[in-house]
Amino acid sequence: MRHNRVVKFLILIISFSFGIEWQTLGPPARHFTSLMIDSLNQRAILFGGEGNIRYNDVWELALDSSLGYFWLPLSPAGTPPSPRNGHTAVYDSKLHRMIIFGGYLGNGYTNEVWALNLQLGNETWERLNPNSNLQPPAIACHCAIYHPTRNSLLIFGGDANYVWYNDVWEFKLDSLIWRKLSITGNRPEPRGTHSGFFD
Repeated sequence: MRHNRVVKFLILIISFSFGIEWQTLGPPARHFTSLMIDSLNQRAILFGGEGNIRYNDVWELALDSSLGYFWLPLSPAGTPPSPRNGHTAVYDSKLHRMIIFGGYLGNGYTNEVWALNLQLGNETWERLNPNSNLQPPAIACHCAIYHPTRNSLLIFGGDANYVWYNDVWEFKLDSLIWRKLSITGNRPEPRGTHSGFFD
């Protein structure tokens, strides 16, 4: 069932004692979440988002049809990020992990960077603290890509408290240093809730 960017996963359960009823199977309905593909393990990974509350849970969906298509909750080790929405997540193919940036926490915005190790059965959270004072603003609703050659997280745009951005920032995942890129040409207008991908 799809409505207003909120997806609910339902399954029909037949019970001989109570009759037929609908039950939710999978993540509670939400929007402004992040979803990325763990290509090594053939699964989609969902994190966070907002529904009736803000979430910081992790769910996986197997993409191998022989296993069946169903959501399973993950319980990564370590301290998780705070519940949030409007963040982004990218797949770090070099170290096989999900990288999360930014988002809205309910009481403010953040520019935190988190990594989730995606090793099967050993999923672990780790906060990536920058080794530089220069950092992007705390934002949500930006777009982000992973650049495999540069081993970098690149973000563009976003907003915080109705201030919109059109800057490009790069976070080097080896040195954990942020830098603001100087891009030639005419920049797009400031914006949020857009998308981008790596060509």
